[in-house]
Amino acid sequence: GNQGDQWISTFVSLSSYAGVGSLALRFYGVSGTGFTGDIAIDDIQVSEVIPRESPTGTPTVSPTLSCPILPLPYSTSFETGVEWKSDPSSDFDWRVDADGTPSANTGPSSAIDGNFYVYMEASSPNYPNKTAILKSDCFDLSSTSSPEIRFQYHTFGTDIGSIALEASADDATWTELWSL
Repeated sequence: GNQGDQWISTFVSLSSYAGVGSLALRFYGVSGTGFTGDIAIDDIQVSEVIPRESPTGTPTVSPTLSCPILPLPYSTSFETGVEWKSDPSSDFDWRVDADGTPSANTGPSSAIDGNFYVYMEASSPNYPNKTAILKSDCFDLSSTSSPEIRFQYHTFGTDIGSIALEASADDATWTELWSL
């Protein structure tokens, strides 16, 4: 729901996926009941909380998930990166923005880190209950023991829907790790 006109920092443990090989993440957003329901994401970081000694040899990567591998530690503020993309199965796309969303009384007025952030534009025809999925390239977690993701989110407006962070090691089954 509406968390006010502020960026909120959160982190989610990925420890249950430590050592599994490739892992994809996605933000699964669902629009609310009206146009004042913009949801934004910025400053994503994926890293090892307690680094362990690097293994020798080539990491084992899950053969069921094939996508470009992002190095750890990983960080993006959407300044130049294209590692997170709108999923074609979405009802509408996430947008990159820098100076506030076009609708009044919703969305951030600026990024929390750098100049850019991504957001779900909830204006018509993107409501009600339309999906916007933002999917990452893969993270190789085969040599990790305590990985986590940190990110900032912004949910300001009277018509906020929902947002969830999900993970998949096979691009078929997605598990919810966090939601609002």
